Formats: sequence, C-alpha cells, structure tokens
Amino acid sequence: MNESNVSPPSGYDIDQLNHHIGLQEFGRGLQIAANAVFSNTGNRRSRYTKVSAILLSWADEDPNLPVSLEIEALRDVFINLYGFEVEEWKIPDVQSHTALNLKILQFLGDSDIKHLKIVYYAGHGKLSNHGQAIWTSHRNSKRDRQPTVKWSGIQNALEESQSDVLVLLDCCASGLSNTDEGNGVTELLAACAFNNSANGVGPFSFTHVLVSQLRVLVNKPSFTVGYLYNLLFTEVQGLPVKAAEFRKPPIHLVLTQDHRLPRSITLSTMRLPTGENLYRTDLFPTSDQSKETGAASSLSPSSSDFDSSTTSVSELPEYPRLLFSIRISEDIKPGDLSTELMADWLSALPIEAKSVRIEAGFASDSTLLIISMPIALLGYLPYDPAITLIGTARSSNQVSVESKVIEATVGIMSTVSFLLVIKLMEFALSISDWPGVIWNVLLHSFVLPALSEYRLTLRSSRLC
Repeated sequence: MNESNVSPPSGYDIDQLNHHIGLQEFGRGLQIAANAVFSNTGNRRSRYTKVSAILLSWADEDPNLPVSLEIEALRDVFINLYGFEVEEWKIPDVQSHTALNLKILQFLGDSDIKHLKIVYYAGHGKLSNHGQAIWTSHRNSKRDRQPTVKWSGIQNALEESQSDVLVLLDCCASGLSNTDEGNGVTELLAACAFNNSANGVGPFSFTHVLVSQLRVLVNKPSFTVGYLYNLLFTEVQGLPVKAAEFRKPPIHLVLTQDHRLPRSITLSTMRLPTGENLYRTDLFPTSDQSKETGAASSLSPSSSDFDSSTTSVSELPEYPRLLFSIRISEDIKPGDLSTELMADWLSALPIEAKSVRIEAGFASDSTLLIISMPIALLGYLPYDPAITLIGTARSSNQVSVESKVIEATVGIMSTVSFLLVIKLMEFALSISDWPGVIWNVLLHSFVLPALSEYRLTLRSSRLC
C-alpha cells in the first residue's frame, strides 16, 4: 500500500457541532423543499408541451449485463403509456466519448423551457484513479485502453441546456455531486451512490423498479421527480431479499436549480383522454406533431383511468422516513418540543405539519432536535452544516415507548410489594402472642425481604 495516498485519520467531525441554524430559517428551508415537491394543486398537468428521451447503452453489450432487455421495457412505458419521443442510441467502441458528446449536443439542440429532455444510461460505470465517474464497456477489457465515456463532460452539457433535464443512471458509481451551475433544472436519479455498485439486470435492478413505479403513476395528473424518488426508495428498501447488499438506496440529486423559484421536474403522460387536445395550439403551435414517435393511440388511457387526486404527501407511504439531527440556535423549553410547535412555525407549508415530526429533543449548547420527514424532501433541502442525516426510520420512537412500558411495569410491581408488606404486618400483629421464634421466622423470611424488594423497585422506577 502506498502510504502517501492514504488520508490521515480524522475521527468524528467535532467542528461540525459548532454550526447552528435558526428555527425560522430551518422552517423556510423545509418550505422551499415542500413547495418544490408538492406544489401542484388541482388537476394541473406538467409544464411541458413536449418530452424527449434518449436511451443510451453500449453497442457491444456485455452478455453478463444484458441491459437491452430492461431498456426495451422502459422504452415501451415511455412511448405507449406516457407518449414521450424516444430514441435508442448505442455508444460506439471507437472514439466513444467524442461520439456521445456530439450526440448529446445534437439531442439538446432544440432546447426550450417547455421541452423536457430525459437522458437514460444503463451499463458499466466506475470511478477513475482521480475520482471521476466514467462509463465503460467491459466486453473490451482485453484492450490496452477500454472504451470510456467521461460522465463529467456529458453532465456539463446537460446542465447548460435551456431545457429542464432528467438524468436516469443505472450503473455503478453513478450518484456524484452537483455543480449547481446551469440554466434550467437538472435532476439525477441514480441506482446507487458514487462509491457503491448497482444491482445487475433482474427484479432488483434500478430500471426494473423505475418501470414498475412509472406504470403505477401513469394515472396521476402529474407527479414530481421527488415524489417518484420517494416511491423508488421505498420499493428498493422493501425488496424481499435477505441479503442487504441488494437493497441499495437509489440516489436523488438536484444538479442545477432555478433559485428564483425552486421546483422539481414534473412528469405526466402526454396522452390525454379522448376529446382533449395534447397541446394548446393557440399558445404553443407545433408543426410536427404528427411525426412524433409512439403514436399508438389505442394504448392511450381513457378518461376513466385518470386519478383526480393530486400527488400529495398524504399519498406517500408513512414509512420509511428520513431522520435528521438539527442543531437549533434557540433554546426551546422541554414542554414546547411537540408537533404543536411544528404546526406553528410550519403553518405556511403546503403539506400537513404532521408530515414533519419532532421525534426527540435534547438540551445542548442550544437545542438538539431529532426530526423525521418524507424521503421526497431530501433532494430539495438547502444544505446547512447544522443539519445531519442520521438514518432511516421505519417506526416511531421505540425507546420512549419501551421506557413507558418499563415504568408502568415497575409501578405495578411496587404496588404489589407494598400490599404484600401490609398484609404480612397485619398477620404478624394478629398473632403477636405466638412464641418469639415463630415471629422471627416470619420477620426474616417475608417482611424484611418484601421491604427490601419494595425499596429496590422504587429506586429503579426513579432511575427510569
């Protein structure tokens, strides 16, 4: 091992404990996230008049990773259920990065704020020696240099597009950090984190879960990427597999954002019920509507298929939820650490205040809160070092519940012991004329042990 490349041991990041955030500032951050995810009201459809998707994979497919099988399923959903324009494109083994970069620039050529672009890739991915994400074709691993695509260069082009762009990556080492520099909104849904491996083709793959959820959501008037991510996360974490390595949580990153009005990309089927126009031609005339791919009208959902409800937080599964520790700058009284407090300073949120819960609170240098919230909000929370993601919750606070059970049990035991002592004392007094030896036996065998047990249980109840 080359010791020069090993980072020095750092231990826990104690310096982070110096960061605090005001209660109102944290509330504003939650409001921004909630507005982005749950801003749609009524039966509004997405803001886009056109959606184009490009599905990328290697021309020389790895037989051990037959992604073409799942690409076909995703293509079918995009075209026949959502009415998107779809193009499949194979990455060549020669001049791979240059060829793909030119193709992406061509794909982004007619960018428009009303034209959503979707870029999907399935195949191999890894980190370079310098920590950069690259796509590679393992079929050509015997070459001196494998065909590769540098993802960072492709990402920069997508972020500069005038269109909003949704990136879907089903490969290893796919969830990388954002640059937050660009024009439209660019969001990424990835199979795994940058330092993890994606599941292979099959029932546990990211694409399989994505196709499954897209089929379910097609009947919604519209849904945000954050809402979709919540469902993907929940399904992946609930996969019926014993091996935990298959339950890798997918990643959601907002690569670029409209800081004037933070929002999430909204998806909806472009196939309206019979009798409704797909585009408002008086406002958005298009001359090539008849040339769009995927015109299988027989597969269009009927008007009865559409769910009139909106994608609100109440429709999300209650669990799992994300747990955060929040170091609040204000000192909050213990009696105020309740959901009622949340309702007061989060009253402006477009979601129920109960969806953000205070799970625990502690007196610290100021106030330390443990808060749970829907997974859908994660990608849109403004970064602050005073906010730390600590885990996933699948239930309410079990420790507090167990403490109450223990306290109640100890109380019952104390009462029983006390009554036993009283009864023994009454019995002893009623037979005081017995010989002293019998009295001593009763005293040491029953009365004193009962008193000792009562003192012990009373002390335990105070500790609890």
